[in-house]
Amino acid sequence: MRLLRDIVTAQAEAAEELPLVHTTRCEILPHVVANHELRGGECDVFHEHLVYFFYGRPAYRYALGRDPGGGVELCPVCFVFKPYTIGKDAKRVFPCDSGGVYYGRFTPHLERVDLAELELDPSVESARRLVPLVFETNGKYFVGKALDKTPSSFAPGSAAQRFHDLLRDATMSSGDDRRSAIEVQLPSPVPLDHHLLYVMLPTELLNQADVRRAIFEIWQCEPIGYDVYEGAPAHEYTATIRDKLRTRFTEATRL
Repeated sequence: MRLLRDIVTAQAEAAEELPLVHTTRCEILPHVVANHELRGGECDVFHEHLVYFFYGRPAYRYALGRDPGGGVELCPVCFVFKPYTIGKDAKRVFPCDSGGVYYGRFTPHLERVDLAELELDPSVESARRLVPLVFETNGKYFVGKALDKTPSSFAPGSAAQRFHDLLRDATMSSGDDRRSAIEVQLPSPVPLDHHLLYVMLPTELLNQADVRRAIFEIWQCEPIGYDVYEGAPAHEYTATIRDKLRTRFTEATRL
């Protein structure tokens, strides 16, 4: 039985490269502004210090952001990197959220033991080739709409075939859009340098002098602000960020 990695590598068509996207909590922003880097802790799954990205999409959600209120510190801040920059340092690539697989959020379709069979070559090129194979276009990938028909190269019963079943299962009560978001892991820390395309953050933080200096003078990227409403759950702004980013990508003909 062919591994998904081999199937994707053999895929001739590759979509245009999308940016890598890292989303974290605003309470982390002062560290990023002071050090101009993204730093990850030790991963419970791979036992390494890693920074996690999703290919072309903001899909991260923090567990404490589900309840109303909580303050701006739990709201998301999203770092969108220029294509063909940091992706060259990819350590691992998976077709979906590896933590979701490891912790059983995608059962009954995928189990922890499927991780090895799902892992792709550690290159953004893997993501570029997976998109036309499973989603057809970048636009359909961004909204998580997989092809109705299972690719013929996905053997019955394989992790690849069950991954496609997961994408097409509208009855799933667990596992959000991270089931269809391609994960890219990089070694920690990841320097920002001049690799950023956008930073998406609450408007009230954008008004802070040190944040503005970092964005405009050091990172030299475009800020995209969003308004925070009193009492609204922090998770709510993930959708706001996603919609704003989709608009920017569409205007730039990335989707």
